[in-house]
Amino acid sequence: MTSSELINLSLEQVAEALGDPTAAVFARMYERYPALKHFRGEDSSWENYMMQEILSNILQYADEPETALVTIKDMTTHHQLIGVPLDVFKGMYSTLLDVLKPTFQGEQQAAMAAAWQQAIDAIHRVVDQQSAF
Repeated sequence: MTSSELINLSLEQVAEALGDPTAAVFARMYERYPALKHFRGEDSSWENYMMQEILSNILQYADEPETALVTIKDMTTHHQLIGVPLDVFKGMYSTLLDVLKPTFQGEQQAAMAAAWQQAIDAIHRVVDQQSAF
């Protein structure tokens, strides 16, 4: 299976097991990165937006890695400008995988986790490169 197929398969499993993982992912993010609480307000719609963006980045990476990494460069700059620490920005991707990975099942379980990890590692490298500027 391709990375795109593996990630899509994993997301189907996530949907079956968790439904919408946004609340679980952000609960863990707030535990790991208390600085993120500064951005939390009564309107949590930004969390849904961020989850959509992050999942879109992962899916785009699976299909078109170069294009996805350009998007990540832009997002890194944006997050720096609004005061989001880059370890928090990177941490969102790792936290997402930590929450989702236990739902991966079947003979493709290891391959799904590897496809996600490959994407996240590439994203982290781009963020680290941007932070050097």
